[in-house]
Amino acid sequence: MQLSKFYINKRRNNKRIVGKKTELLYYLRVAINITSFTLDISLGLDDIGISGSIKNGDTTNAFGISADISQFKVGFEGSSTVKWDEESTDVTSYTNASITGWGIATVYIFATTGQWVSSPQHQPAFR
Repeated sequence: MQLSKFYINKRRNNKRIVGKKTELLYYLRVAINITSFTLDISLGLDDIGISGSIKNGDTTNAFGISADISQFKVGFEGSSTVKWDEESTDVTSYTNASITGWGIATVYIFATTGQWVSSPQHQPAFR
């Protein structure tokens, strides 16, 4: 097992404005390479995730699961690349899906109530 990267860094291209103050966003990233397998773990305010790839012959499969707390978003990515010849001819198929916090809240409401929006509860009249 080879631990190829381990670092804490600040992202200069991504700043967050809080009130009148600008903050640089820091993150921690660890990358592990084992023969034909790569795993990358990232922890930061706007970049929490795990991604990896595995190579099997001429095919490379990759995945990624990420969360962005600053945008309240969760996502999944996947790809499969097949190398056809030695002249760098590759065919890649991609899959990407993400959902925001509002989408998660909507799914939760529907799952618990059976309705997309809540409806008022009518109380029986007292006699």
